[in-house]
Formats: sequence, structure tokens, C-alpha cells
Amino acid sequence: MDNPEGLADLRPEAAQGCRARSLEEAGVIGRAKKKPFGAFFYDKLIQDGHSIRPVVDVFLLEVRRCRCRRRFPERNQRELVWLSPLEAARRVDEPDLEQLLLKFARSADRGGQTLRPG
Repeated sequence: MDNPEGLADLRPEAAQGCRARSLEEAGVIGRAKKKPFGAFFYDKLIQDGHSIRPVVDVFLLEVRRCRCRRRFPERNQRELVWLSPLEAARRVDEPDLEQLLLKFARSADRGGQTLRPG
């Protein structure tokens, strides 16, 4: 969820927005946690050529179904791969997102969570 004000979005619809964007952008359907797991900033170039630094609230999503091989709105704009949190952390350019992925890897290791598509 983009949040230009830089504040965590705790409204119930924020988690619903996470679910909607997950389907739209990655073809996954699931249940999102109600509170953000964390947030990260990134540089975004807008149409007029200026750069902004929006904050993105990150919600954990338990994937129940995957339409990864079927149609979903942004399929042609994405390269989809399933990665471990550690490998994903190695591949991202945003340091804050890398730290969130490492935090998730640590919590998943402690909780015994499944990290692959079902």
C-alpha cells in the first residue's frame, strides 16, 4: 500500500487493499494480516520528471491460491518467481525492503512457517 504521508495505515481497508493489489500484481489470493509487518521507502519517478519517496506499508499475506499461470491484470508486466526471503533480500535494491525481508526470514524460521506456494 502506498502511503505518501509516511504514517502506518492501520485502517481495516488497508489490509483489503493489500489483498487486491496482490491479486492484481502477482496473481495470488489470500488473507492479509490486519496490521502492517513494516514499511519501506523507495524512489519513484513521476510523469513530470520529479522523484518522490513514498512509503509502502507491507502486510503479510497467507497465500491460499495462486493464479500465477493464469490471467491476472498485470501478468504481462511482471516476471514471477518464488524465492526464499533471504534470496529476495539479496535481489532487491531498496535497503529498507531488504531489512524487512530479513526480518521476515527470521520470524519464519522461528515460527516454522511454510514459505513456498501450496
